[in-house]
Amino acid sequence: MNKEIFFIPMKSFFLLCSISFSLGIFVYFFSDDFYNNHIFLFFDIALSAAYTGFILTALPAWLGFNKTLKNINIFLLFLFLTSALTYFINTFFAMFFMCIFWLSLSFICSFMCFKTKNFNSLILILFGFCFLKFAYFFTLNTDFLKALIHLNSAAIMLINFKISIAVSRSALDEKNYKDYHFIPNVYYKNLSVFTLILLSIFSVIFSNIDLKFLYIASAFMIFARLKDFHHKELLKTHYVLFLYISIFILGLAYLIYGLNTTSASLHLIFLSSICINILLVFNIAGLRHNGLVLRFFKRTYLSFILLFLTLLLRYLNINDFAIICLFLSFIIQFFMLLKIFLNNSFLQDA
Repeated sequence: MNKEIFFIPMKSFFLLCSISFSLGIFVYFFSDDFYNNHIFLFFDIALSAAYTGFILTALPAWLGFNKTLKNINIFLLFLFLTSALTYFINTFFAMFFMCIFWLSLSFICSFMCFKTKNFNSLILILFGFCFLKFAYFFTLNTDFLKALIHLNSAAIMLINFKISIAVSRSALDEKNYKDYHFIPNVYYKNLSVFTLILLSIFSVIFSNIDLKFLYIASAFMIFARLKDFHHKELLKTHYVLFLYISIFILGLAYLIYGLNTTSASLHLIFLSSICINILLVFNIAGLRHNGLVLRFFKRTYLSFILLFLTLLLRYLNINDFAIICLFLSFIIQFFMLLKIFLNNSFLQDA
């Protein structure tokens, strides 16, 4: 067995995230307390695993941090598994350990910034996550979970900006446009992140009715990001097209929520901002950092189709089939990633 899956954050936590989303089907059909259990599974376990796997892969590359993360990964795995297993015994301690997990992750990333004398704005978002996690832990006020969803969308806008530069360069090279350069609009990126952070703060203070126009404004700020990709040289490439679609669906979800603030439309934001983008990042990072050509497998297409069906079915409140589609989408990803991770060595500089 390739032991890297225990020591490389991307390999350990991408697999844990995929299996966590898959387990949602058992919580839905067999749990006595579906509401609280699915919040813990999706917001705490799956989301934490996704961010840890991505940030501890991307941030060292962005900052130029070259130290091994083996011990850090073991420490975070210990906290993560302690939280997950404790949940079966005591939910209070499980949530507490998960708060400590986020705090540890934030300080580890801050330490990388300190050592490399660089800064990345994702650090502020990580501490924002910590604050909201602790706030929910102490109050159990679900407004903090809504704030977490919007803060996650802000993080997605930041992460997508970085990813768009990498995949667009790859697309131009693939099509032999060596002299072309992709320069995304930094103002649209900043405005979309700013409005989503405002939403995250205001969603704890104001009611949904008061924030309707801000939801709609956020939607159009997200749509504005799409202009960067309106070039046939880019959209001919499937992974750029998937990135385009993921941003479009997130904007559409905010527009729908602004027009109709129901639970179903809020789930649309969760699924589009978290699940679709997680799937996208898993496939792009999973291929590039394992030395493979950036070309999605047929199973990846199937996973995306199933996830899009999940969005549609959840919005229509056909929840039984929605959770089945979510399960199939991530279980396919789990086995696909497992095969990639076992058969290839990790490349930090991808």
